[in-house]
Amino acid sequence: MREEEEAKRRAKEEAEIARKTQQEAIRRAEEAAARQAEEVALKAQEEAKLQAQEEAKRKAREEEDAKRRQQMKKEKRTRLEAEDVRLSLQKTLELDQPEVCWWYFKQGEGCKWYRFPSDLESRLELALMESVQSLKLQSIGLRGVVGDLDVHVSKMYAVDRANQCFPVKRMYGDEPTIESTETARSEPPVVWSSLNPLNQKLERFPMLVSRVLELKRALGHPSASVLIHGQLEFDIVFQDMKQVNQVGHFRHVVRTEQIPSWECFNPNAARGPMWEVMPSEVSACLEDCFAAGEQSAEVITRNGQVAHVELRNMLTRVGDRALGLRRQLCDVDKGAARKGQGYKSTTSNGAPAPSPRRAIPANPHSARPPNARLYVEVYDISHDKVDQIMRHRPVQTVPLPPGKRMIGREPTAGGVEIRGAGMSRHHCTVELTPVGELHVCDLGSTLGTFVWVPPNGYQKLPPHHSCSVPLGACLALGKTVVRVVEIF
Repeated sequence: MREEEEAKRRAKEEAEIARKTQQEAIRRAEEAAARQAEEVALKAQEEAKLQAQEEAKRKAREEEDAKRRQQMKKEKRTRLEAEDVRLSLQKTLELDQPEVCWWYFKQGEGCKWYRFPSDLESRLELALMESVQSLKLQSIGLRGVVGDLDVHVSKMYAVDRANQCFPVKRMYGDEPTIESTETARSEPPVVWSSLNPLNQKLERFPMLVSRVLELKRALGHPSASVLIHGQLEFDIVFQDMKQVNQVGHFRHVVRTEQIPSWECFNPNAARGPMWEVMPSEVSACLEDCFAAGEQSAEVITRNGQVAHVELRNMLTRVGDRALGLRRQLCDVDKGAARKGQGYKSTTSNGAPAPSPRRAIPANPHSARPPNARLYVEVYDISHDKVDQIMRHRPVQTVPLPPGKRMIGREPTAGGVEIRGAGMSRHHCTVELTPVGELHVCDLGSTLGTFVWVPPNGYQKLPPHHSCSVPLGACLALGKTVVRVVEIF
């Protein structure tokens, strides 16, 4: 009997212990669930707060940009009106065709640009008009030239008997120089030309006439009269884009927006001596310095060398080498410019322009050298100074393996580790596709991924969507500025 009672008592105690243990487990589970829910709620609040802050900043930037654009439009209108009043006081516009100048660059000791004699300039101009590929000139009056000079007119360089290579450039006498007041203009130039019906070629108006026509058109005038020696010579009708004289004869008129392009002569290029178009960000940097009237500038080449550019002498020095430099005005192809793939053009002097290096090659298997490699460059600059990136060296350069790779503080295996400010653990992925496009996909990072698109500023990439951006474009990963570039 006692044994049965003792067994019942022990069973009751064990049941009570089991019940209390189960209650304790339930209580702990409820506490853990409550803590997890609280953490989720706090995280959601923090994310909502960050999103609200980002949205407020975005709206503030948009409002500030809108005010700035409105102020710029107002200032531009005032400037145009003042310029129109100033030019309207000039009763005579000389319509003489601007002088055409041909120059060659002598390298080595005392390197500088020299102008061809006038008789040789006439022969070169005729060869260009007749599409002659090369022309042999005597070296009489040419400094530093040994024997006859073989000028490759289409490629704009010359070679003498001693196999010395001379860059050649052609420009109009009224084009801006470092000393001229035209360099103070911040807007790209616009060239007006008339179509000669006899030879079906465009004849460019002088820059002063182009400026007057552009001012009249911008101010809403239906037409503009061009005077020569105080008498009416012809009218330009903007709606029909025609040049009409007093007896009713007309020519078609063409208005061409232009963009400055900076080119450096490379005598040792793989495909022979040629003018190479500098990357857009380098051209923009040089154009800013040129417009400000600065005598020189320094840029960093793709292989990390510092190039000293002498804007007055139009040459660039890399190490102990001095190379010829030229500034071309190229017609803008707006469709290509919107896609970020460069532009197709002919130069303002009428000669075919060398094909610009595209931000994204159309065929990477043929356009990219076989030894080209991708790198991620990390810069220690603030977001508001990203337009000056070419004046800075990267603080970190990380090789980017082929294929789709992750970038972040703690990327997966094979990714690129960058411990920058505002960088998420798994921030984004980058991939260079077989057709040469750079695809960037934000992986839902905390502070987002932005691409710098001049002149509008940063544009945020939508999370979890692959977006195509130009190779070499500036990316803001959180608060860290990086570029994906090719180094040969």
